[in-house]
Amino acid sequence: MTSNISDDPPIPSTDEENPASQKPLAIRLLHWGIVVLFTIAFATAFRTFDFDSEMRVWTRDALFATHRLTGLLAGLLLLVWFFIRLKDLFGAIANRRTFRFLGIFHIGFGLACFALPILPWIARSQEGRFAELYSLWPVFNFASHPPTDFVYKLLHQHKQLADIILILIVVHIAGALFHRFVLKDNVLRAMWFGKKRQ
Repeated sequence: MTSNISDDPPIPSTDEENPASQKPLAIRLLHWGIVVLFTIAFATAFRTFDFDSEMRVWTRDALFATHRLTGLLAGLLLLVWFFIRLKDLFGAIANRRTFRFLGIFHIGFGLACFALPILPWIARSQEGRFAELYSLWPVFNFASHPPTDFVYKLLHQHKQLADIILILIVVHIAGALFHRFVLKDNVLRAMWFGKKRQ
């Protein structure tokens, strides 16, 4: 007597087939840690470089130090995130068209966010100010940087990149809301609780 039920175990869906089905705790902690750090970095940047508002010099220096510290820490967390997610991201690129776009978007978004704190970090270390390279707290005040064309170019690119990243953040949030309210696939739940509701 034969049975129609196969004895073979079911083949689990891979992250490439269903990338939102499960989010490990490390990925979720990194994701929200990066979100918090970049939020603080952007908020303090708006206050630090708002020269129309009056504030004490030490207050502006403290805001800049916070801006620099949170930006660099976010960059370090992004490095860790890339090492953990690299296989999944390139797997998504090699898979179906929709996942390919998502993989390319997340890689590009991550690289842009990583470059954002690196540009001024390099700029402020020029002209022999190497202490800026290994100190998480700024060695010099926020207004002090080498007055060279290369430095000004890096700082200008930092500002331009920040504007681009703000647009990418809006796109990223819109994509999350699209998943939540249009596709109804609980991607946001996966990012909070690690697994979609069945």
